[in-house]
Amino acid sequence: MRLHTFSLVVLILVLALLPVSARADSVVLGTADPYAVLAKTDITNPTTFAATVITGDMGISPATSAACTGFVLATGCTGTAGPGVVASGYATNFGNAPAAKAVLDAQTAYNDLAATPTTTPSTTFDITGQCLGSAVGCLNDLGPGVYNSTTLVIIDGALTLHGDGSANDLWIFKTAADVGLTTDSGSSVLVDNTGALAGVYFEVGTKATLGDVSTIEGNILAGTAVIFDPGAQVTCGRAFAQSEVTFAGNKPAAGDGTPNLVDNSGCSAISSTGFNGGTIVNGIVVPSSLVVAPEPGTFALLSSGLLAMVFLAFRKSRGSSLTR
Repeated sequence: MRLHTFSLVVLILVLALLPVSARADSVVLGTADPYAVLAKTDITNPTTFAATVITGDMGISPATSAACTGFVLATGCTGTAGPGVVASGYATNFGNAPAAKAVLDAQTAYNDLAATPTTTPSTTFDITGQCLGSAVGCLNDLGPGVYNSTTLVIIDGALTLHGDGSANDLWIFKTAADVGLTTDSGSSVLVDNTGALAGVYFEVGTKATLGDVSTIEGNILAGTAVIFDPGAQVTCGRAFAQSEVTFAGNKPAAGDGTPNLVDNSGCSAISSTGFNGGTIVNGIVVPSSLVVAPEPGTFALLSSGLLAMVFLAFRKSRGSSLTR
C-alpha cells in the first residue's frame, strides 16, 4: 500500500510539472492576432467619402454581418454598402466561431494588460506634447515600460516611443476603468530604435478617440469604442473594441483626402507584425526576452530522478517483504 501511494504521488508530480517544462506562456493576442479590427456590436464606415482601408482580418461577434456597414459587399458585410475595403488576402468573420474566439482572446489580452504591474516610477503619465520630433536623445522620449494613468490621456503633438535597441522592447499604456484616450488633430505616436518583436499596447478603460489626421503605431484595446475622426490612422497595429469601431472617412470638402486606415501588416523594418510582441506568463504581459525556455533535457532529467526514486522504493519494499 505504501509503494502504491508513493508511486501515485510521483506520477502526479510528473503530470503537474509537464506544462511547466513546455513553457506556460502564450502570445498576447492569441487568435485575435491576425485581425486589424475587432468589435462586439458593430463596425461602421460612412457610405460616402473615400474608402477606409483595413489591412488585416476584420471581425464582429456576437453581432452578425448586418452590423458591418459602409464597406463594399465583397467584404461580406451585409449592412448598408459603402466604399470601405478589406485588403486582398485578408479574412472577414462576422458572428461565427472564429470571430467569437478572436473577440474572447482580445478580451483576455485586455485583462492581462490591465493586470500587468506598472514599472514606471509614477502611477500616472502625461504624454501631452511630448518630444516634438523623433531625434535620438530627446529628453521626452518614452522608453519601454508599463505606464498607468487615472486621468484622461491626451496626446498632443508628436510622441516618440524610443526603444533601447532590443528587438523585444515592450510599451504598455493603461488607463483606469473609467478613463479614455484622445489624440489631438495631427498628433502622432511613432516608435523607433527597436526591433521586429517589439510590443506597443494601449489598454483604454473606456473610449479611444483618434483626432483628425492623427497617426498611431501600436495596438488599441478599448473598453468601449474606438472612434476614428476623418483621416485618423493606425499605421502599424490594431483597433479592438468591446463595443464598436467607427470610422469617419475623410474630409473631401476641406480638400483633405487622407482616408482612415488600420494596418497590422508591419511598418518598414521596425515591426514585422504590427507591434504585437510580448508574452503572457501567468496572466502578466512581459517582454519575450525575459522568458527563458527550460534547458533541453531538464524534464527528462527530472523524470529520470523521479523514476529512480520509484525503483529504489520498490527495491526497499521488496527487500522488506523478503526479510519477514
